[in-house]
Amino acid sequence: MAFLGADAQTHRFAPGALDLILSRHGVMFFADPAATFRNLATALRPGGRIHFAAWAAAALNPWVSEARAEAEARLGSVPPDPPRTPGPFAFAECGHVTDILAGAGFADIVAGEAETALEVAGRAEDAAALAATIGPVSYVMRLKGGGEADRAAIIEGLIRRFRRFEAPDGVRLPAVMNFFSAHRR
Repeated sequence: MAFLGADAQTHRFAPGALDLILSRHGVMFFADPAATFRNLATALRPGGRIHFAAWAAAALNPWVSEARAEAEARLGSVPPDPPRTPGPFAFAECGHVTDILAGAGFADIVAGEAETALEVAGRAEDAAALAATIGPVSYVMRLKGGGEADRAAIIEGLIRRFRRFEAPDGVRLPAVMNFFSAHRR
């Protein structure tokens, strides 16, 4: 097994050198998904497989939807990201992704949604503090010019929102992921 740090869209992979490509929440950020998956297909041997996970719709994921709602409640709404643009939810539509894969030379494409949970160690306070440093809270704060007082208020609101997800072993937020698999023709 080897790891390579490279741009998946433009790197010149050795043709047919790989048996398997795996990605967990990375492929949604490709600037040009069609070009990238075509390039990745060339790296796979015929019959080689690709498997990856991506977020389902933001509305199905309280880690994101609750955090954004709390930040917007404090600072005002921001325009939604256009669908299918590079970012965490670019692959929320399974049909869109399967079309890209088919066009890139993949076959036997399987796409499906799975319910799971995001687990954060600790209590609602810990989950809220983490959510206030990454994802939509940081995004809304950046766009709206929020400061530390805003962040503190958002954290307090998130503690109230996340409290209902506390479990004896931490915070368990429901989540929905999309999973895809295919093989190179």
